[in-house]
Amino acid sequence: MSATRTGPGVDLDGLPRMGRGSAVARDLRRLAGEAAERRARGAIVCEGVHLFQEALKTGNRIDLVLLSPRILRTGEGRAIVRQVAGKGLDAKRVDDDFLEALATTESHQGILFVAARPSWIEPDILAGAHPPRVLVASGIQDPGNLGALARIAEASSCAGMIRAGAGADPFSPRALRAAAGSLFRLPVLEYPDVAGAAEALRRLGFRLVGASPRAATSYIDADLGGPLALFLGSEGAGLPDTLGRTLDAEIRIPIRDGVESLNVAAAAAVILFEAANRGARN
Repeated sequence: MSATRTGPGVDLDGLPRMGRGSAVARDLRRLAGEAAERRARGAIVCEGVHLFQEALKTGNRIDLVLLSPRILRTGEGRAIVRQVAGKGLDAKRVDDDFLEALATTESHQGILFVAARPSWIEPDILAGAHPPRVLVASGIQDPGNLGALARIAEASSCAGMIRAGAGADPFSPRALRAAAGSLFRLPVLEYPDVAGAAEALRRLGFRLVGASPRAATSYIDADLGGPLALFLGSEGAGLPDTLGRTLDAEIRIPIRDGVESLNVAAAAAVILFEAANRGARN
């Protein structure tokens, strides 16, 4: 029995091999590591069984699939090998240690793929929940936090998310993994600075609310109804001071004395689920 065969009729033996030194491998490393390259080419690099299934569900275009023998260890993985063959996707066989070097996870699942970068326009964030709510992530540096914010935004019925200013790429491999599929479905817009994002949202009819630990008003007492854009700042710096003059309101989450602050994803979850629950009661 072949070393790459673990189930009846399922193996990787028919796939062309791709080595570490090939031009495709070098190109893939650049794509995985460089945000500018991903944006220029409109492509993303994704890891894992779940993200592959989510990409198929949403109809996202898949350009290349790398499969290693580890994919054959589970029934779910073997089903993916059948899907790849059945859909005629461009697939290559690689060694487990090759994927180990490319993956951001400690233990990969035997699959990495290149897909089209989702693309959205401003009207898309008005086509979701009614009234629409949008999460604005300003200068978030950690891609895991940015992916978690996308997942929270979708789970709390936001119509979209905006990435504003410098910070992590929402479609980096780590952000995609943390979002667990949400970034294939949730409209995401990007603006070069937070002032530009605020101007666009004001034009679209949103009320602008910023989360700040220094705010006088608790989110419990705040107006969270209507078209709402919630601005959250970076993990260290928070929102720019200049944004305060643009916002309609600033709110805080009361926390126990001695605790400096909440993680940005935790803060987003507290406020956005409160807004969603109030909307469900009305």
